[in-house]
Amino acid sequence: MVAITMLALKDYDGAQIKLEKVLRLTRKKHGYNDERVAVVLNNIALCHYELGGLLTSLKTFEETVEILRDATKRPIEATILIQITIMLGRSLNNLAYIRCKRKEYAEAIVALEEALKFQRRIFGDSHVVAKNTVESLAVCMAKANCDNEENKDKVKLDHMTEMYMEMLVS
Repeated sequence: MVAITMLALKDYDGAQIKLEKVLRLTRKKHGYNDERVAVVLNNIALCHYELGGLLTSLKTFEETVEILRDATKRPIEATILIQITIMLGRSLNNLAYIRCKRKEYAEAIVALEEALKFQRRIFGDSHVVAKNTVESLAVCMAKANCDNEENKDKVKLDHMTEMYMEMLVS
């Protein structure tokens, strides 16, 4: 797909234009709540983020997550369900990243915990994907506790991150 190549080449404007066309065609063919629509929306959200549209990116990731959550509740083939669940975990991580960047820590933590639940079910605790989400969750939790004027100490943030990592792994 040309749009994915453009994303890889960091041509976010061009990729977004192509992806918007793909989105219209995909919605026309499969409806608004199909998992294929969610895949395209996730990529559009990445473009919005890279182009500085933090709020637009957030809203697009939220729509992606909503579609994928609904897709996991439908009766579908097991291998497709696994693929949708993996994509849902990725989209929740993306959503959490934006929320954390916006200092919406409580919402970011909820999204990361949900992503971790899916990732542990699919991959297990020791898989790199689950480990990365644990680390993101620990950082987000530490930032939530350290992100005020008197607690901007990096050493404290690192210490709290380690503490949360140990707690989440055990």
